[in-house]
Amino acid sequence: MQKIKQLENVIKNKVISGASDGDKIILANQLDRLIFLCSNFVLAGKIKRGLEGLGKKVEIVSVARENEDENDKNLLPFVEAVNNYLSGKCDALIFLPCSMMIKFDISKFREIIINKNQNYNLEELTKKLVEYGYERTSLVSEKGQFALRGDILDIFTSDQLPYRIEFFDDLIENITTFDHNTMKNIDKLDKVAVPLSKLPLGEDNVTSLGGKVIFDEPKKIEEEIALLMQSYSTTSFFKQDNY
Repeated sequence: MQKIKQLENVIKNKVISGASDGDKIILANQLDRLIFLCSNFVLAGKIKRGLEGLGKKVEIVSVARENEDENDKNLLPFVEAVNNYLSGKCDALIFLPCSMMIKFDISKFREIIINKNQNYNLEELTKKLVEYGYERTSLVSEKGQFALRGDILDIFTSDQLPYRIEFFDDLIENITTFDHNTMKNIDKLDKVAVPLSKLPLGEDNVTSLGGKVIFDEPKKIEEEIALLMQSYSTTSFFKQDNY
């Protein structure tokens, strides 16, 4: 009965305070589509391991924005985590204070869907990839890159393997995953979803991602953010009234 009351309080007030780590895991496990705001990495690790033990897919987000460059590669883990959460590949995200402060435009987190046996303008598609933050290279070797060789378009998203898309004029004949070391095709696919590969500037924050948003020990979170604000106050892009 006590845990039920705690859960009702969490749902109503979006706060977990005074509960043991075990109780926090139990309570969090009962909430689908969860954004968990945590004050320190040690607790974040405990919550992640606990939820994973109960079958949830969880990621910890602990990167910080230090400039206004949308193509800052240091922010790719943040972008990948948000993409995974919005696409349903991840059940819960645990954010540390440094990541809670990041501002972005959530409306731009839309996947490019590429289907086999459909027509696409290759030039327009490559322009779209650049808009999404992908770097054009001669051969893809790491995530966030694409390469165009004749009628073959290779794209390395945040997934483990890159994708090869083969065109005949504007028609997509084949889509496969491939090994970027040997360049050999692996699995055939009917479609591929290409997520954003940069973090667009905006006024949204992690609470805009949807699902249940839980603040763990909010006073500790406020203290951590206050310390971060002091260090950020000397940077050119920082505006205190935005946080």
